[in-house]
Amino acid sequence: MQVHSKFLASGFLALSLLTGAALAGEAATPPTDPGEPWGPGKHHYNIQERLNQLHQELKLNADQETAWKTWFDRVQQARAEHKASRPDFEALRKLSAPERLEKFIEASKARQATLEGVLAATKTFYATLSPEQRKTFDDLTPFGERAPAWRRGGPHHGGGQ
Repeated sequence: MQVHSKFLASGFLALSLLTGAALAGEAATPPTDPGEPWGPGKHHYNIQERLNQLHQELKLNADQETAWKTWFDRVQQARAEHKASRPDFEALRKLSAPERLEKFIEASKARQATLEGVLAATKTFYATLSPEQRKTFDDLTPFGERAPAWRRGGPHHGGGQ
């Protein structure tokens, strides 16, 4: 029963955050200049820089470079899909609450499918890495030891460690 109540509480929290973002409209939209920080703590996080750092520190051999390219392309595709799937806040405002929830659920399912594709590509790439490279990959990807922007809940999260 406790698991169900935690799940429901998480669901209601997510719903309230999504609804709040939908109602905030333009205020929740990041600036168009990628160099301009935004969000509560005004932190800037550049995924491209992090991927370049990861690539450099992995010191891949020629065979691994092909696997890296496949994985990198899948990550970039997922980023593009995520960016393209951003909701139209004006359209959401015009929907009823149940219709908005249906849209949120559809978006969640699409995001899960995208992440499952990234997971499959990650597993394939990860299998080509040596134990030392795996440690580097683990450390530099989100929530890893050397991924400080993610250690506190996300790149724009101001919480403590």
